[in-house]
Amino acid sequence: MALTLYRAGTITDADFLPGQVYRLADGSTVKSSRFILKSLKIGKNHITNVVASIGNISSALLLGQSFLERLGSWGIDSQKQDLMIGVGAQKKQTTSRTAILTNIIRDAQARLHSAGFDPGPKDGTLSIQTRAALEMYQRVVGIAVTGQFDTETF
Repeated sequence: MALTLYRAGTITDADFLPGQVYRLADGSTVKSSRFILKSLKIGKNHITNVVASIGNISSALLLGQSFLERLGSWGIDSQKQDLMIGVGAQKKQTTSRTAILTNIIRDAQARLHSAGFDPGPKDGTLSIQTRAALEMYQRVVGIAVTGQFDTETF
């Protein structure tokens, strides 16, 4: 996307910033080039001077927390895969957080199962069986046994 914007003249050499190192969800780090988008419109919202980073060619386009904070009240409708902005977004966000947590647990259950630990049904529920599989995984890899999907476990 950055290359397309550059070729179109939407961003120029003057828009590029020093690179930054980011820590990813899996704990790894990556250095990314950055640039400023002078203007970005989402729905009726017009945001200026948005700092964007460049991922690898197969990376999905993402909205970071620093950008989302500038929208005010927002949430995600996971059923429709829509970003909800403004009035009513807070209620949608609560539902969205529950759906996101369920998906995270479901993904972790699938990963535990693939690694040979039986979490029970892959239903997104932190059941007794899922906690037992999680604790066994934590013991085997030599990290603190919490029975929770904490940072170290992820």
